Amino acid sequence: MVALGFPPAVTVSVAGLAWVMVFAAPSHAQGPASAQVEQQEDVAAPANGAVPPAERQLRQAKPSKPRGFEALPGAGKVKLGWLKPSRGGKVEYEERHRLKSKSKWSKAKSTSSRSMTFKSLKKGKYQFQVRARNATGTGKWAKLTTQSYVATLPIVSIVTDKREPILSKDDYLDASMKIKPNGTKVKSFKGDLKIRGRGNSTWGKPKKPYKLKLAEKSKLMGMPKSKHWALLANYFDPSQLRNSAAMFLGEQTTLAWTPKMRHVEVQVNGEYMGLYQLAETVRIEDNRVDITEMSPSDTGPVDITGGYLIEQDGYRELNQEFGFLSSLGIDIVVKSPEPDAEDGISEADLAPQLSYISNYVDAFEASLPSGYAEFIDARSFIDWFFVEELVRDADAVFSSDFLYKPRSGLLFAGPLWDFDRAIGQRKEERSTVGWKLREQSLWYSSLFTDPTFASQTRQAWAEEVPGFRGVEAFLTETNAEIKKARKSNTQRWPETKPKEIDRLKFLTQWLNERTEWMGSNL
Repeated sequence: MVALGFPPAVTVSVAGLAWVMVFAAPSHAQGPASAQVEQQEDVAAPANGAVPPAERQLRQAKPSKPRGFEALPGAGKVKLGWLKPSRGGKVEYEERHRLKSKSKWSKAKSTSSRSMTFKSLKKGKYQFQVRARNATGTGKWAKLTTQSYVATLPIVSIVTDKREPILSKDDYLDASMKIKPNGTKVKSFKGDLKIRGRGNSTWGKPKKPYKLKLAEKSKLMGMPKSKHWALLANYFDPSQLRNSAAMFLGEQTTLAWTPKMRHVEVQVNGEYMGLYQLAETVRIEDNRVDITEMSPSDTGPVDITGGYLIEQDGYRELNQEFGFLSSLGIDIVVKSPEPDAEDGISEADLAPQLSYISNYVDAFEASLPSGYAEFIDARSFIDWFFVEELVRDADAVFSSDFLYKPRSGLLFAGPLWDFDRAIGQRKEERSTVGWKLREQSLWYSSLFTDPTFASQTRQAWAEEVPGFRGVEAFLTETNAEIKKARKSNTQRWPETKPKEIDRLKFLTQWLNERTEWMGSNL
């Protein structure tokens, strides 16, 4: 793109005389298609008031073509730029454009600017032209230039009350939110909500993740109704594809529910925050983890058996979360039921439930390696293993490993969550060869010594691997959808510039190799 910034005045020498070239300060005007236009008028004036004949002739001549005409793509926009013609003095410009597939041009409109930014074109490949004119006449159109206009992702715009910054993971702020389709087919949304920070290691990074609690249950971007949502920053994953890949793989299994996620661009209090994923959160709800939600009064012999939502989380003590240490030394956080100060529920109120679920997990651990069938749903453990092992999640065995237990039911593995450090993102997990969970997890290392569990795993793999192989096509399509927004994200957060390990080719090749290795070694 041609540089368009100029100092207020520059002195140059023409034919032995001193001249002052004056550039007007930039202003803004509306050009065609709601274009944002930077006005930069060139006004020449001789320092001593005299105009040399040669210069006068150049200024009075019909203008030549604008120089350096370019059309560059942006995130949901096309930016035009050009230099002033070599002759013609003070000029104005005319711009026109058309879809490459059409013969009819748009109506030519005038501007004194040397740049335009189009933000509301229909999706397609466009041709652009510009020409100059002055009092003498109109010059020729500059060389035709072609550029594609690609609709961006939907925009999530959040404004907190009094534009207060979001500084806490614990305290919600009142806010409002709009979802703008921005040329896509998703439905718009407008409503009130509460917002706070979320996450563990990502919360300490410049690009923050957020937890959203809507005032009313709502469908967002085609996802089922809920009040509870998350905006995932994916700070550790410059590709912005790893979570999507894992969730796609989860959808190919028999896991009861896998969180849905949609890529969006986010603004908070008018500030562009980058590319995020609007995601369903892991919680007990009809459309998510569909089990009974417990209360402190559920202490009867049947009622106390569920439902429980728990998480293996090595941050339990650091975050002082409600839970327990299993007999094998695994930190378990009880996500539901959990203490709630607003509802007046204390840890003491939930002592019976905590005792029940901790004893249940201890009994499962004691049953290994052969008595597990009395305590867990083996197929869910197998399917969860497939995804976690396929992507070689660096956080597996440490955090974000969810499990749930329905009332009067077995313990199930899942749902899946948090994969920004998977698929070779961490150097120590970059190899596509070797086991992760099967060697490092106390549960899985024991389960795989059981011939029945190992046989069931091989049988399930044969059923599901054809679906796993579809991840390459899925990632190729998703990468094309977010490519423009990812560039904008990198401009906002330069430290997240994609590396070789974040390229589409690396991710798909890595997953293909990993799939082949696992299939040969189960």
